[in-house]
Amino acid sequence: MLNRKLNGKPGGTGAVSVFDDLQEVFSLFLQYPGTSKRIVIEEFYLRKGEKVCIIGKSGEGKTTVLALLANLINPDHGKRLVDQLAYEQVGVETFQRKMVFISQEVDLPNHSLLENITLGQTVDEKKMSAPLLERLDLMRWLASLKKGLQTHAGEGGDCLGEKQWINMALGILLDREVYLLDEPTSPLDEATE
Repeated sequence: MLNRKLNGKPGGTGAVSVFDDLQEVFSLFLQYPGTSKRIVIEEFYLRKGEKVCIIGKSGEGKTTVLALLANLINPDHGKRLVDQLAYEQVGVETFQRKMVFISQEVDLPNHSLLENITLGQTVDEKKMSAPLLERLDLMRWLASLKKGLQTHAGEGGDCLGEKQWINMALGILLDREVYLLDEPTSPLDEATE
């Protein structure tokens, strides 16, 4: 979803407004290495404020499409634009500051839950509050942990089954302009979803 005006520097030159109105994709083609599997997108538009759902069967490339939109991978051919600027002009740093890709594949380092959720950034305490954690149905689970948010995740941690919930909290706390969600509610029960 695109919500607010963002500023980026294309190619390191003067400031330019990006993510102001429209993301566009034309004639996009990606071939999976060593396979006949490919992704083809003839046209795709995402306007400011829209919520778009990409649906399809398992293995059809939904995650790959999101990775292409997030600028995590490059297409073999085609054009990706943000407000009429090519992705390459916008710059990787702008994508990292303004967009979050919440993947279904989560690898948490063996740090505390708090460090994994905030990535070491200062987070407004109001955001890191019970309502956020309740919304993600994490309060009950956190209460069951001896060390709460200081519990370590990752290899040997106490919270391996809750990785995607932690990833979701991180995505919300990062307060980005664009959220790309890859099956974000798959670990949640129906009531929480």
